[in-house]
Amino acid sequence: MTALGPSQWKGSHPPPKNTSNCPYNVEFTAKPIPSASLHPHSIEAGRVQLDVFLTGSSTSLDNKKVKDVNATMVNQIKQQILTNKLEEDNNDAIQGKQNNNNSNTSITIKFQLQDKPSNINNNNNNTNHWIGEFIIPSTWLEGGTETFQRSGSYTPSGDQTAFSLQISYKLTDGKICTALFNSADAFHWSVT
Repeated sequence: MTALGPSQWKGSHPPPKNTSNCPYNVEFTAKPIPSASLHPHSIEAGRVQLDVFLTGSSTSLDNKKVKDVNATMVNQIKQQILTNKLEEDNNDAIQGKQNNNNSNTSITIKFQLQDKPSNINNNNNNTNHWIGEFIIPSTWLEGGTETFQRSGSYTPSGDQTAFSLQISYKLTDGKICTALFNSADAFHWSVT
């Protein structure tokens, strides 16, 4: 993974020195959902509903409102395999061979702001509640075949960084802040 930029951090809380630029903590819940079709030839393995809660102390916000929230989920293992494959393809192209392999290793979604107040809101915090849903393609799971179990019951590889999740919020002043999370599989996430 590349080095973190000034408005990026791992976990839910921005570094203390960065709270003036990125005043909100990023917390979320992830709920695995079965695919719309359980047909064995479905291109969808399942879905993950994310509820994102941006919390910040009212003293540190200074009228900094959130304009929008996006998230990108990356299949790090597939991305590494495709990077290696691309290097091989480049070597083959130099030798006159051609192979067109164009696979997607990331999914980006835009969240919708929820009108109702969230459960974790208390008197000292301002909380923004945003909701979105990832559709996980079946080709993302090991082997990309129909032999795996669907809807989050797939056995992860054991690599805790096999999938990454980047949740970004954009403030009305144009600043973009990003929290980074990792998981062993695409269906199960935690804030820690």
